[in-house]
Amino acid sequence: DIVWIYDKDLEQATRQKQKPDNTSPALLLSSPNQRLLQGFTITEIKNTGFLLKPKKSQDALFSRLLLQFNQDQLQSLKIEDKLGQITLITFSQIKTNLSLPENTFQFTPPSGVDVIEN
Repeated sequence: DIVWIYDKDLEQATRQKQKPDNTSPALLLSSPNQRLLQGFTITEIKNTGFLLKPKKSQDALFSRLLLQFNQDQLQSLKIEDKLGQITLITFSQIKTNLSLPENTFQFTPPSGVDVIEN
C-alpha cells in the first residue's frame, strides 16, 4: 500500500510505501487491533479519552496522541510530534458504516506540487 502525505502550504507531497509496523494515527483508527496497540503505553483520561505514547519513541511518527471522545464518538485527535508541534483534528457531523466508492481515498497531487518519493 502507498501512503501520501500532502503539505498544502509547502506545495509538497510525499509518496511512500506503508511499512508493516506503521503506527500512524490513521492506521490506528482504521484498524485498531491488539498488535498495533501493543506498541503504546495507553492511559485513560477521565473517562473522556485516551493518551497513547509509543514505547519505541525513536521509530514513532509522533510522541503523543490524545483521542477525545463524547460517549462512544471520537471528537478529536491531538497529535504531538517529536519537535513539540501539535496538530489538532476535530470531527463533526460524524456518519458511520457508510458505503463509499473505492476511489474516495485515492490521492492525485495538484498541478505544480513537488512529489518526493520515499
